[in-house]
Amino acid sequence: LAPETVQSFEATFEQRAKGQRFLFGVFRTTFADLVSIADLTPAEIASAKASGQLLPFVKSAEQYGNLASVSSWGFNAAVEGGAFSRRLHYGATFTAAVSSQRAAKNAPDTPITVAPNVSGNARVAYDIGGPWPTVGVVGRIVGSRLVDLAFDGSPAYAPVLVEVRGTLSGKVPVLRGLTYRASLDWISTAQSPYIVGPTGVANGQFELSPLDTLRAAVGLSYDL
Repeated sequence: LAPETVQSFEATFEQRAKGQRFLFGVFRTTFADLVSIADLTPAEIASAKASGQLLPFVKSAEQYGNLASVSSWGFNAAVEGGAFSRRLHYGATFTAAVSSQRAAKNAPDTPITVAPNVSGNARVAYDIGGPWPTVGVVGRIVGSRLVDLAFDGSPAYAPVLVEVRGTLSGKVPVLRGLTYRASLDWISTAQSPYIVGPTGVANGQFELSPLDTLRAAVGLSYDL
């Protein structure tokens, strides 16, 4: 086996001004000669038997080799900062990328399953002050992406995912050292990009792993 190699290029521009930070970057990464395992063809099995590498009764065999490669390029952007005497905090990031893989050296390029072309998140929090809680809201978006076994049959996509979470956190009155956090999380789709159970991707019949579309949580913390 030859060593796997990675070549990566990234250029980033960042600007800070009055408590704010802005960032924009472009990137390109390639992974070559990735080691993966593959079934030997009938001709390769016959050749291995002839050379004594396989016993005569062997009907199937697998071998590790420098087969796969992955390529990805795109851009990312971010902004973050604060205002109102640092009581307000906010930030957002966004990434767009085109990624492909090659299962063997002579195979065609195919999209990478599960990996979205676009993703991003945004967050904002405000500390009201005094006995009042800190209010926070965070959201993220993940673009449509191929399910994990898409190339075992007809290509299938998981839907766009949008998630929003609201949080209240602060100190419990009277009980010094005790703090609380309460959150409510909502997701726009109940389908993940992973197939579960008996699969029938070839005829378009399959089930995707479910997601909780609504979740609530309350936590307490005591600082000794």
